[in-house]
Amino acid sequence: MRTLDLVASREINSTANLKRLGIDAVQSFDCLPRFIDRYAVARTVSPDGPILVSGGVALNEQQCKGIAEGVAPLVSKQRPAIFITGAKTNPAVEDKKQYELMCSILPALQFSEAATVGEWLEIISAGSVLVSGRFHHTIAAASLLTPVVCLPSNTMKIEGICSMLGLNAPIPVGLESRSNIITRGITQALDGDSPTISSDTLTEILALGERNFDDL
Repeated sequence: MRTLDLVASREINSTANLKRLGIDAVQSFDCLPRFIDRYAVARTVSPDGPILVSGGVALNEQQCKGIAEGVAPLVSKQRPAIFITGAKTNPAVEDKKQYELMCSILPALQFSEAATVGEWLEIISAGSVLVSGRFHHTIAAASLLTPVVCLPSNTMKIEGICSMLGLNAPIPVGLESRSNIITRGITQALDGDSPTISSDTLTEILALGERNFDDL
């Protein structure tokens, strides 16, 4: 019989689900902030940087177009919008289609496919704000002090990390005024009024990430 000596959950909603199932899970966190900290990736605030956009596993055509509508009013020659993607293995196959859907509303949306994790983190660090429905994009931005306008995923995992990191909750699915909320969220970020991770919270999630390696 095979058994697990440790069940470590990377966000609070998954931990709660495991405990409801009678599984004694340990609260941990994703290891990405530890990677960023270990390799001393610069945490820079870039209020004049581009608006970054990513896809999401749960985004449909209407939602992709709604994102573009929300981003469009704030795009200019001085502040471009960039769709970011890229993965060494298991790339998100839906990203290209989602980018094309957004371009049907926002033709000026640029496309950037990072070749390495370092390049991906540099792009996120240089952004003024990230609009994202992806789990690791959101964690990376929060860890690098880039404000995030979050969208929900296919589970409650992004809601979980937003709660743990002190970020605004994801915009609810199906909300007709979603594009207006995205515009407002971006504007708040550009004005410096969007919540970002505190130093105390960063210290806490780094410690939680270490729990993934307990007893090893």
